[in-house]
Amino acid sequence: MLAYARCDKVSEQCPVSDTVFGYKPSLPINATLLALFCLVIVAQVVKGTHYRTWTFMTAMLLGSACLVAGELDLYVLVWSGGLTAW
Repeated sequence: MLAYARCDKVSEQCPVSDTVFGYKPSLPINATLLALFCLVIVAQVVKGTHYRTWTFMTAMLLGSACLVAGELDLYVLVWSGGLTAW
């Protein structure tokens, strides 16, 4: 993996098959998942407010927000490993 230390985008020298997942995520699928996760966040706020489950709602919101950030990061930063590369 040291040979790919300078890779920051998919190119001939940095093939997508050598990334962590071995493929570049699909933009339409990522956009669909992003929209779905955003709808889930809205639903969690509505239900959490209605049932007054503040701690559970906060945990679910933080988890969903991390999931949204991860989906965006996975598409944009295929080579760097993104936020999870520590």
